[in-house]
Amino acid sequence: QIAVQPAGTAISERKILASAQVKEKKWTALEIDLSPWRGKKVWLYLIADVGPADSSDCDGSAWGGLALKAGNK
Repeated sequence: QIAVQPAGTAISERKILASAQVKEKKWTALEIDLSPWRGKKVWLYLIADVGPADSSDCDGSAWGGLALKAGNK
């Protein structure tokens, strides 16, 4: 999951922008639009969680190729 929260606000203000449940060991691309927060300070969260079964057996995660881009797509 990727989530954003305005800096200095309560965790209840955190908004999940993208989520994926990965069942195979392969890279999965996630893209988000941060334009609603343009010019504001935010906290970005990269979240690796146990998933819907609430089991961490054989779990693993990695983040790669992170990029922040400004302007048009």
